Amino acid sequence: MTNGYISSEAFGRVFWIDEKNDFRSAPLLVKGGADLTQCDYVEEWTDLEGLKLGELLDIQKQLLNSNIRINHTLKL
Repeated sequence: MTNGYISSEAFGRVFWIDEKNDFRSAPLLVKGGADLTQCDYVEEWTDLEGLKLGELLDIQKQLLNSNIRINHTLKL
């Protein structure tokens, strides 16, 4: 994880928590980085067949924990 996002090869997506605390994602590009023109809200996903929910929730938990640590540090 770097700079507030997690890149997941398993999902082929980059995940982050936005300023409104929404769980967002965008497709990974083959050449690296993410296609932010195709970003979406994970909560709007409807095709859940074959989704590894445990892995997705782990990513969200890591992002939330990181965000809490960053916010706590800024408030000190």
